[in-house]
Amino acid sequence: MNVTTTTLQNLTLVMFAEINVKEGWNSAGVVPALEMAVHDVNADPNVLPGYHLNYVAMDTKCNEGAAAAALVRAIQRPPQKIILIGGGCSVSTLATAQTTPFFNLIQISYGSSRLKLSKRDIYRTFWRNIPTKGSYLKAHLAIVKHYGWKRVATIGNECQEDMAVLHKLFQSNGIENLAYHTVGDIDELSDVQIQDLKNRDARIIIFDGYEQTFRRILCKAYRFDMSGGKVVWIFNGWYSKGWMSVNDTVCDPSEVKAAAEHGLTLMELMTFEKFTHGQETINGLTFDQYERRYKQWPSFEKYGFNEYHPYGYDAIWAAALALNSSIPEVAKQVVTEVFDGETVVRPKRLDDFTYEDSHLLDVLMEELKKTNFTGMTGPMSFYENGSRPWQIEITQVQDSVQVAVGVHNEITGHISIDESLLKWAGGQVPLDHTPVVNRMSYIDGALAAVITGLAGLGILLGLSLLVFNIVFMNHRHIKLSSPNLNNVIATGCVVAFSCVPFVALDTRLVPPDVMPAMCMTSGWLLSIAFSLAFGAMFAKTWRVYKIFRNKSGRMRKPLQDKHLLLGVAFLVMVDVAVMVTWTVIDPMYLTYHIQTDTETDGKRLITKHESCTSELKTYWIGGLLAEKGLLLIFGCFLAFETRKVFVPELNDSK
Repeated sequence: MNVTTTTLQNLTLVMFAEINVKEGWNSAGVVPALEMAVHDVNADPNVLPGYHLNYVAMDTKCNEGAAAAALVRAIQRPPQKIILIGGGCSVSTLATAQTTPFFNLIQISYGSSRLKLSKRDIYRTFWRNIPTKGSYLKAHLAIVKHYGWKRVATIGNECQEDMAVLHKLFQSNGIENLAYHTVGDIDELSDVQIQDLKNRDARIIIFDGYEQTFRRILCKAYRFDMSGGKVVWIFNGWYSKGWMSVNDTVCDPSEVKAAAEHGLTLMELMTFEKFTHGQETINGLTFDQYERRYKQWPSFEKYGFNEYHPYGYDAIWAAALALNSSIPEVAKQVVTEVFDGETVVRPKRLDDFTYEDSHLLDVLMEELKKTNFTGMTGPMSFYENGSRPWQIEITQVQDSVQVAVGVHNEITGHISIDESLLKWAGGQVPLDHTPVVNRMSYIDGALAAVITGLAGLGILLGLSLLVFNIVFMNHRHIKLSSPNLNNVIATGCVVAFSCVPFVALDTRLVPPDVMPAMCMTSGWLLSIAFSLAFGAMFAKTWRVYKIFRNKSGRMRKPLQDKHLLLGVAFLVMVDVAVMVTWTVIDPMYLTYHIQTDTETDGKRLITKHESCTSELKTYWIGGLLAEKGLLLIFGCFLAFETRKVFVPELNDSK
């Protein structure tokens, strides 16, 4: 829209807004407020006397390319533009605010909050009347500290330096950032990324991005069982009304709502009625009166409502008042014109501005620093970096509705949360991790006592048989059955039973540093016990085999007990050699096997199973089993060969 007058000098603003938006923030509803502000400025005789404010509205689509193209068109096409207003989307503003200084243009945004825009060395002429992302980051930190959370995860849009600042804030305050995943404005987290968050037990997750992306993330979170109650999502509160009900994901909107439930949102405090109550506003209206006008403005029906509309209104007034205050300073310079063939020297006017005019830019920059009026958003002033101090409102999602529960004041650093308004799953503030219950797994004491008792009975039985065998070794039947070898068998059985108590021991009964010796002792006893018991049995069977294999019944060299006992001794010496080598070069040590289970009450149960091991344990046991396995196989062969021997005293093969 261009308005021309014959009596007033025209000053033209560029008004950027995001209207036809595919991905990002739509600021179309701010346009009626911008138009209304221009109208009110022109209607005020004390503001810009002798001038008429015009505007050209352009759609930047919340897209870098569209914003850059809009800026080029605005500069190339007449009339000369004097100040840029907007945009509302940081993505598009980043594309224009870096260029405007080269054309000596000021840009005042009503919605771009990214922290990067505060860098005065890059965005030298950029101003904004909304809180920066820095206000949000401080509020994030305040919330995390308020609840004593020490572990958080973050998700942000690509190329966002804001999150890096947040990570530094967390680090300096002893808060661990478990993971940081980036996601584009039109993308979503991959299954690998969401699984990574789950594997890291991320329970407090901060998301910074647009609602379209966040809906897709919540959908995937729901599918991965990371819904509200288990996970607290902290995200932006400035999403459009009913954003959770938009059906643009593979999930049902009810699933998106379930994932967002109990989440916390952050948004600049917009209790404008309170901010302007009792104050003399720039237009003489209360906020309620202003908002009624806004909703009745002709273009409201076309563009709809946007709760950021007061920021747009005040941005126009900030620009107009800065221009108004610049008039005397600009008039100190003169302009030479040729009028009807005569050279005329007159004071410089605002409409004399060109894109090469750095003087007006310098004057406007100084006047904006002095900004001090009460607009529809409350008291208006700027920091040196072109930003505005503010308070951040904290809300909680309750039954899919954002309920205000607290405020963080950026200036004082104070956070105030009404805990009575909060609704947490289970009625308790969520932890930043899954509660962990650690326990040691031991052999059941009663079972160990029973088994050890039975082993004790086995030892008594073995000793009894050993004594019986010694006492009656000259008895005919006992003498024929090789009592010396029987004694070795009984001894082997006693030794085998003796290893049971060592196996039943654990760190409840002996110190951890003693356990490896107990484990090694049980290995010694069991290995030697097998060689004694089975070795003696094998020797007896071998002798029977040799006797009955000889058809004549006579042997050239009869196998005496001492020969057989030497064979058993050889087997024992092999065990001793192996066990000594194992003990010396690869001693056992105590180790723990961790088993993790999640119980139904949401607690993670971690069970530690203790055991003894060594670096080459598998090879040592494999060697012993191979040796004893071969002995067993050969013993089975001998038993099969002597199966038809029916002498009762020589019935070992049975």
